[in-house]
Amino acid sequence: MRFYPDANYPLTAKGGTDTADLTDGLVHKGSGMVHFQKQAVGWSGHFGQISIMVDLGEVKPVRKGVIRINGGRLKDFSFPKGLTIWGSKDGQNFYRGQNLVKLGKREDYLSNFRDAYYLPESEDGRNPTWLYPFELHLDADVRYVVFQMQPGSHLLFCDELAVIQADPKSVKSPDFNRIFRQIPKNIFHENIIVRPKMDKMYIAEGKWFPNLLTLDNRKKESGGTLSFSIDLPSAVEHRYADCYPAQIRRYVKSERKGNRTVYYFKSDLPVGKQLNRLAENYAIGPFYFMVKDASLVPAEERYAEFQSFCDGKWEKTVRLPLEILKMPEVPPLKHLNTFIWIAPRFVATWPDYLSTIRSAGFSILPLFPDYRDEVPELDRFVKNSQGSKDQFRMILAPVNNLNKPPEYFCQTGGSLKTVCLAYRGPAYQEMLEQITEFVKKYPCGYLTFDVESWERHTMNNAMKCPRCNTLREKMKMNWVQYFSWAQAQYLMPFKEAAAKGAAAAGRKPPKIGFYALAPGDAAFRYTCSEGPVDFLGGFDRMFPAYVDEAQFSYYGRDAFNVHHRARMVYEKLKKPAVCIPWISGGTGAYYSLPLSKRTAHHFLEAVLNGSGGVQYFRFRSFESPLDYYYHALAARQIAPFEELLMNGSLDTDFSGSNRKLLYTKRDWKGRTLILIGNYEAFAEAETAIPIKGKVTNLISGETQVAKGRFQIKIPADGYVLLLVE
Repeated sequence: MRFYPDANYPLTAKGGTDTADLTDGLVHKGSGMVHFQKQAVGWSGHFGQISIMVDLGEVKPVRKGVIRINGGRLKDFSFPKGLTIWGSKDGQNFYRGQNLVKLGKREDYLSNFRDAYYLPESEDGRNPTWLYPFELHLDADVRYVVFQMQPGSHLLFCDELAVIQADPKSVKSPDFNRIFRQIPKNIFHENIIVRPKMDKMYIAEGKWFPNLLTLDNRKKESGGTLSFSIDLPSAVEHRYADCYPAQIRRYVKSERKGNRTVYYFKSDLPVGKQLNRLAENYAIGPFYFMVKDASLVPAEERYAEFQSFCDGKWEKTVRLPLEILKMPEVPPLKHLNTFIWIAPRFVATWPDYLSTIRSAGFSILPLFPDYRDEVPELDRFVKNSQGSKDQFRMILAPVNNLNKPPEYFCQTGGSLKTVCLAYRGPAYQEMLEQITEFVKKYPCGYLTFDVESWERHTMNNAMKCPRCNTLREKMKMNWVQYFSWAQAQYLMPFKEAAAKGAAAAGRKPPKIGFYALAPGDAAFRYTCSEGPVDFLGGFDRMFPAYVDEAQFSYYGRDAFNVHHRARMVYEKLKKPAVCIPWISGGTGAYYSLPLSKRTAHHFLEAVLNGSGGVQYFRFRSFESPLDYYYHALAARQIAPFEELLMNGSLDTDFSGSNRKLLYTKRDWKGRTLILIGNYEAFAEAETAIPIKGKVTNLISGETQVAKGRFQIKIPADGYVLLLVE
């Protein structure tokens, strides 16, 4: 038995028996918490595909594979997003058998355990976990069987698997061995592969948008120099981005070969852990490719070929279709506040950044003065942007900086540093002065503070701090009350510090927001050992005197959560302009599956349900031009209706005949926008909605008249956007 990646959870790895644990016949019969059991096998912190290969010793007729997987809690012990079984006769060429995709709660009715499944799981992390035996059919003569799983969270555990032999009757069926009619894939290799995460290569026509590549390094030995090439049609142009970590993708040269151009790159770092870590943390890129006119690339040339080498020796070749995108042109947004977290080095090396990012529907430019090593790039960017009508959002993390004197932290001893809520000495005052100086230097209209310093372990540590305890006793508070109150007190002066900087520069003070600080359940909520604590003191303590914006954060994949949280904040504040949430691009904040459509889905659900824009975390979640395409597409669809979105009412009772869909209705001055989402669905849906008037489908352009009951179809994993007049 082989694993990729290696199982790495310490408690289940005890005894070094992981490779035998899944076939030892020992089924865990207690609670679902198998991560305490050395007879189980576990992975932690791996968001890519996890594969388990079983060698049967010889080719045998296999009916199916069964694997027991731990799940039941979405936040930590979650069932896989997807499972696939593969079979092979030679261990090199693998053919796909049954594939199961995980459904959300709203689509449980589609669960059939043939191509999709649903199992109930708690969202609050309190319910016990349990084990489910997933059955995956293969129906083929194979020697090697691979169970492949896409983790649903940062943890994944199994406790037993089995490969079931096919009966003689099944073997005689004409459908037996049908998997061999496919094109095989090499999913268990010992090479290096550099390629996009998607099964296509995307570039844009006439605009420079970045591509990020993945490194799949399965070589057993470290050492040697990685080099790779990208073979594209000669009409495609390239610009090299010389920014960190350029050392893993240094541009070498390009060669013209007939109607193709091959671009060569290499890594300065040897093949090994450091290279793997940089590629995992930052991806390999960005790479900027563009074709001025898509008609210059004939159909037979629309492919990209990626080759990788180690010390000049060929490793692997991956050929993918090349799709040239016609990017939607978004008019300048006047009210919606749209922003993407991009470090100065990426902004400085992005060709035609300002015009490109504006045309894609981003209205706010990024400022990151905390990135001290990138200040020259930041200063050049700000200088080049002067005279434009663009506004800037500054992101500061002043509290999180741990390179401060000992007195800045709780006086508890030990290596754990907790920012002391009772401290107001010189280091605290210097922090406020730094905020003032940054706002004075850089012309920001918006300022987001990223403060994530008081989590469970740091608050528990603070309970041993004599300064915190003295202040707590003085205020006659328990620890829960103290942490909620003291966080707000610590952060309240930030707004005044920013206002001082703006006044010194002769500018209006920036609008202030704190990452993830929002009303009610839309906010983060941490718990100390004595109970739950209001995140950063709680929104109600801070708004509106010390905070101007509500910034809930949702980095999941479910559009329902964006819909629900945006609506929750709107119901509390009734002011879209002050709700600017954090969401992520197509691969998510943790860069897992390439789900580019989610970029549009989440953006639309946020702004249609009462948000005044979005902040995307972050640059890397946009792994190809396709992610920018979907944001631009959605932004263009709603750009003519900014006034309606900022001023219109939200009808929270509006719905349709199909209750499995998401419905949103906004009204203003005789015009109505309706968004109906059929997200993550495998089938087209149909619904009837109660409306009257002229109905324009803003996606297709089709116009109809509604007389009270309007029937409409919504595409699978898609949405419709209607204007009613």
